[in-house]
Amino acid sequence: MIQRGRVPLMTKILLIKVPISYFPSPKVLKMLKEDYATRSAFQYGPPLALALIAGSLKHYLTCDFELTVKDLNTVSIPEKKYLMEEYFEHIENVFKDNYDIVLISCQYMFNQSWVNYIVDLAHKLNPNAKIIVGGGFSTIFPEKAVSTPSVDYAVVGEGEVVIVHIINKILSITDSNFENKYPFDGYAEKLPNGECKIVEKKTFITDLENHPTPDWSWFPIDRIVGDNADVTFSGLPVMCTRGCPHNCSYCSTRSYWGRHFTYDPVVKVINEILSIYKQYGITKFHIIDDNPALNNKWFLNLCKSIQELPEEIEIIFSNFSIKSINSKIIEALKNIRQEKITIAIETGSQEMQKTIKKHLNLENIKEKVKLIRKNGLKVHACWMIGFPNETLDQIKQTTRMAIDIQTDSIQMWPVFPFPGTEMYREAKGQNLINLDENDFDSMRQHTPGKILSSEWDGELLSQIAYDTEIEANFLNNPAYDAESGRQDMRDYLKGLIIRLPDHPIISICLGYLEHILDKNEESRSSYYHKALELLNSECSFFKKFLNWDFPQLKDFESWLSENSKIAQ
Repeated sequence: MIQRGRVPLMTKILLIKVPISYFPSPKVLKMLKEDYATRSAFQYGPPLALALIAGSLKHYLTCDFELTVKDLNTVSIPEKKYLMEEYFEHIENVFKDNYDIVLISCQYMFNQSWVNYIVDLAHKLNPNAKIIVGGGFSTIFPEKAVSTPSVDYAVVGEGEVVIVHIINKILSITDSNFENKYPFDGYAEKLPNGECKIVEKKTFITDLENHPTPDWSWFPIDRIVGDNADVTFSGLPVMCTRGCPHNCSYCSTRSYWGRHFTYDPVVKVINEILSIYKQYGITKFHIIDDNPALNNKWFLNLCKSIQELPEEIEIIFSNFSIKSINSKIIEALKNIRQEKITIAIETGSQEMQKTIKKHLNLENIKEKVKLIRKNGLKVHACWMIGFPNETLDQIKQTTRMAIDIQTDSIQMWPVFPFPGTEMYREAKGQNLINLDENDFDSMRQHTPGKILSSEWDGELLSQIAYDTEIEANFLNNPAYDAESGRQDMRDYLKGLIIRLPDHPIISICLGYLEHILDKNEESRSSYYHKALELLNSECSFFKKFLNWDFPQLKDFESWLSENSKIAQ
């Protein structure tokens, strides 16, 4: 049953995503020294959140409405490099129409300054519009989010359902069928007297089979398909599962999706991919789930169905829980042309595994990594150092394991204590947090120095992490053990040096590979000349690596001896 109050003949709704970049404050502009609306200033990816919300609004709203969806990040893609003034003009043009409701999506907390700017602009240009904000900040700090001037509502966690509830409330629509299916919780509301009302998030979407699929009809497809496509496009995001049954103390997933793990029927996932492929010609898809193989039977069925897709469709996966990896999963991944598995081990200390509630058996991890690589798949491992109360000895256990298990690549970062996590609450209770909750720019993932210790600081953690990455990714990498691996490494580094032309270790590794693969002395010398030039710059901190005992560096040293005049 649906009851309506005084509803406009046509409700105009604007749904936008704020830029995924630092807000251009004077401090940030001085730090980055670049224009913002360029490729280098943005980390662009098609926004699944907007597509999910658009699909939900079109499926569940019963009023007559006109929906406009804008991703402000797409401005960074064209070849023209916008100046900051032009970029702000573009943002203002988004609000040229009069909207009744403005929905603002912000994925990361460090983008909150953009949210504040967009809220002020929306209110200035649409003073009568109701403004709803959602994303990381509003989920963790709903009261702060809704206390921002001009914000009427803040969404906590997943937003597709609660936004429909909020719009129905704004328009005085009672939809008993919808309300019976989905309880109205997980939001903050600014009351007429200015006070904040918070309704705790208790229920999550579990019936994915009957939940609407993402709507991409608004998206500028030419940004990712065709001659003008952005070269960094890695695949249209697809989400197959929600929730996580694990209890890692540093993770905020539970705040957004809850602990109940649920997944789409395989046929629905495949139909979603096929529909987009047929309608838009998109062939690259990115499964963004953290634990897609948690239910082995479901995942094996998914892989079997992916094999039946048209051959030009390419599927990649973000991450896998190492607990769910076995020989059957590995074989299924090979059958769907996967080349790499990303796993998050986080710490090489068994004691810290228990402390952060990751609960991985490290000996078992070593065997699984061997099994994956033995079967021809590459392994990318994620590590973190600097947990609350972690000792330098435990950090050394992590760096040693990161090297010893011989994965194909690693990333290692200082731990960032995300507000809302168990780790943050416990560390704050022990006065170990060095974080201003109002300094949004500092809430970028992996920003060092936000956890206090008597044994280490952020600068030391960054140095340890970087040194470990240099050794694992470039100097002590298992790719050097075989001819095919050395060929792959050379191809990879030739692509990487285009993005990082001022990295002397890459030049040294390339010179070494040219020498041992093809005996190409001209190319070897060219790379070593470049490395020497970079190392001789006054600000080069790479010189310390020359004292390390690795074949690449020894060969560079030998070349310097052979060319002593050049070296001098």
